[in-house]
Amino acid sequence: MSRTLPIASTLALGFVAAFGCSAGPQEEVLVAVAEEFQAPDVPGAILFESKSVDLGETFQHHQYEVRFPFTVVGENAIRVQELNTGVGFTLAHLEPPLLLGDWIPPGTQGAVVVTFDAGRYKADKTSLVSVRGDFESERVELSAEAFVIPVFEMEPRIVQFGEIILGDDSPQKHSQIVVVTALKEFKVLQWKRTPPGVSVEAMDGGVVLNDGRAVQSFRVTAGPEMTEGRMSTSFIGETDLGVDLEFMVNADVVGLVRYAPSSRVAFGIFDQGQEKKRYIKIESVRGAVVVPLPTLTLEGDAAKVMQAEVRTVSEGMHHRITLNIGKRAPSGSYNGVLRITYPEASGLAPKEIMLNARIRSSR
Repeated sequence: MSRTLPIASTLALGFVAAFGCSAGPQEEVLVAVAEEFQAPDVPGAILFESKSVDLGETFQHHQYEVRFPFTVVGENAIRVQELNTGVGFTLAHLEPPLLLGDWIPPGTQGAVVVTFDAGRYKADKTSLVSVRGDFESERVELSAEAFVIPVFEMEPRIVQFGEIILGDDSPQKHSQIVVVTALKEFKVLQWKRTPPGVSVEAMDGGVVLNDGRAVQSFRVTAGPEMTEGRMSTSFIGETDLGVDLEFMVNADVVGLVRYAPSSRVAFGIFDQGQEKKRYIKIESVRGAVVVPLPTLTLEGDAAKVMQAEVRTVSEGMHHRITLNIGKRAPSGSYNGVLRITYPEASGLAPKEIMLNARIRSSR
């Protein structure tokens, strides 16, 4: 049993738009079919010229239109209800311009059109689009294969400076070369992001290879103005190729004195009546400085239950702090700071380490 569609006028406008503004014989037939169209009990079939497209070589950060031409075959119309794109495919639609859910008369030639976004993919990449609707097979899987070539290839991609002593101004120790191979000659218009205390400069001697790719080297230098702590960030350069050049920089910038743990000592949660100890190691980094025996000060609530003492392990090189909570400490939450200071003549900055403990009432 057939039923008349309530959207006949909409379909008529759709087919006129699809096949041109001026109505020829074929267009008049299509409009007439749409105006009088009835949904078939058994839909026709959608026949694709090919269900797989090979895009060949593509480039990262570029987009490519992919077309899957089809013909509606059989005696009855079909309609496409869904175009579900997989990773890599975006912006799927039907041509001639049709809305999903429109009935498409037999004999109509069109295409499923999607956009392949190469993004940051590399080497072989397969993307899928699933076509679902009222047609003979109900579902068709279409695919595109591409070999994605990076716009920029770097060696190394991550600059590893390792451990750097704060204030070390020996650039020959903390300078590395990054070799960039681009799809063609390029210029860095501006560096949109640079790691704090790290500089970059283009080196002379760039070359163009036989295949048109260009090789350019950059010198990356960690300067003495870097701040203490672990660094993991990147350089981002705007280029005239329309794609940013980006590479990572990792470093562990340490002071002349190393503390372990460096920022916080936690006793955790424990029952009243227990004794707990924690330790802090102080040592000269690579023997760069003589570390005298420090003075310790406990501040905050932690001072009510904690005791701190320091002893020398290796004169001028290594000391050990013991933090102790005795068995008689009352229950409660205790937070505070351990302040470590040195004689002014040493030139060493004071250090503060956070402390916390929670003691439960005995049962």
